[in-house]
Amino acid sequence: MVFFDIANTAAFPRVISAKHLSTASALMEGTGASADLLGPGIGGFLLGLAPTIPAGAALAYLADSLSYLASVLGLTTIRTPFQVERQSQEKRPSIFRDAVAGLRFLWTHKQLRPLALPGMSSNLFIGASMLAIIVLARNELHLATFMIGLILTVGGVGAIAGASVVPWLQRRVSVSRILVAMLVN
Repeated sequence: MVFFDIANTAAFPRVISAKHLSTASALMEGTGASADLLGPGIGGFLLGLAPTIPAGAALAYLADSLSYLASVLGLTTIRTPFQVERQSQEKRPSIFRDAVAGLRFLWTHKQLRPLALPGMSSNLFIGASMLAIIVLARNELHLATFMIGLILTVGGVGAIAGASVVPWLQRRVSVSRILVAMLVN
């Protein structure tokens, strides 16, 4: 997912015109929120269909794999190049050096750093906290997998609501004020 997000962020401005970028970005976030909304419920449903948890997990992974296949097929229909033509380089770039250079760039820009740090920390802790919630709901509350999926689905409702108001909000408030409000909250 991390690599998809990075590639999506890099390619999105090449595919969408600058005039439509904020609306398209809100639609993309709404789509992601819809997946967050529906995914856990569908996953819990698929787990519940199978006679055992491993068989249900295999079914859920199969459905997830098919969704990625649909994404790849959809990407093949886009005729705009996703990246600019690169200058030929004599030596092959190092992903480690590139990552260090990117982090150094981010750390030296005082405007970008406060925007990136909350996102990085939430990405670090959300996966672990979701796993803890699932284990506690299953082992301590003895909830069925479908019910756990339904509970996890509720979080997507707020994300969809937020994504749906972005175009309206951006017509009335500057992007910088929105970012400051996000950091304060």
